[in-house]
Amino acid sequence: MSHVYERAAEGNPIADLPPKAQAIIRAAQRILERDGFARLSFETIAAEAGVYTSAIRYYFGSKDGLIEALVDATTHDASLNVYERTRSEADPVARVRTAVSESRQLPLAETYQTMWEMLPHILRTPELRKGVARLYELYRSHHEEVFEIDGDDEDARRTARNYGSLFLAVLDGIAIQKSLDPEGVDVDAIFDLWARVLSESVRSAAVETDT
Repeated sequence: MSHVYERAAEGNPIADLPPKAQAIIRAAQRILERDGFARLSFETIAAEAGVYTSAIRYYFGSKDGLIEALVDATTHDASLNVYERTRSEADPVARVRTAVSESRQLPLAETYQTMWEMLPHILRTPELRKGVARLYELYRSHHEEVFEIDGDDEDARRTARNYGSLFLAVLDGIAIQKSLDPEGVDVDAIFDLWARVLSESVRSAAVETDT
């Protein structure tokens, strides 16, 4: 990716990107939602965004760089907001409940739909797979702090990491199910259950650590 987008990928809000870069991301999202991945090209994006193709290369480097940015943009700023709200909670169970509550709207985001358009291409492109894996590593590092349980040993860190991976998997899975069956998937009920399950699990893990 280009240096301009890397600042967002490293944890700064996408909202802080230059207006032209934001316009390119929004234009690419509209094309994916309206016409699908096959229509996603520098030419169509430039026409949609009202910019030159050279601007896309400047901000994102290549089509794969832009795709990585689009994956990140699905929930980037919303996820950062969740992270900032949860990290202020001292109690592990309170952090978990806040994380679940604040994440409730993420699977409902329209931009999440663009992820499924891009996923087959991502899986077939080794370098792009590595790039998206790096993004997930960043997301996991945020969630690891949410699920941090008292204790400095390697097992505690591994447990926090696994909680983070599971949390991301649930968010992605709910988003897929909601996309397939908007009327049949009750997101509120699922998140209420998810909060109870996680809270009990973290509470039990904290007790085991203390003993």
